[in-house]
Amino acid sequence: MMRFGLVVGCGMLLAACGGDDTSTSGGGGTAGTTAENIAGMVSSADATNGDTIYQGLCGSSSCHGPNGNDGQANAGDLPATVPGLSDLELATLLVDGQGSMPPQVSSSGLSEEEAADVIAYCRQTFQ
Repeated sequence: MMRFGLVVGCGMLLAACGGDDTSTSGGGGTAGTTAENIAGMVSSADATNGDTIYQGLCGSSSCHGPNGNDGQANAGDLPATVPGLSDLELATLLVDGQGSMPPQVSSSGLSEEEAADVIAYCRQTFQ
């Protein structure tokens, strides 16, 4: 199964996503620690704020689109992929980027808390 090019996300975030790279780093170093921090915050994150961030960053037709699957053809299909990924995998995608989606925590200036909010929104919306 092709992994989400998110966003998570909800990526999502962001520029059009895609590619067949299914690896995630999460194994140490700053990116791994950041992704682990984000994943640990998801259960208490603010999905309403995540919705606002997602719509502004990922919800355009040049990215995932407002419904998570109606944007660019190469953007990840969030309703199909988010349920199959762990919070750590989604956080790693936001931190590292994938395909044409750049890292979101650094490139768009998302904080760890905002990234967790986006993941909470995606979990709530893309079931």
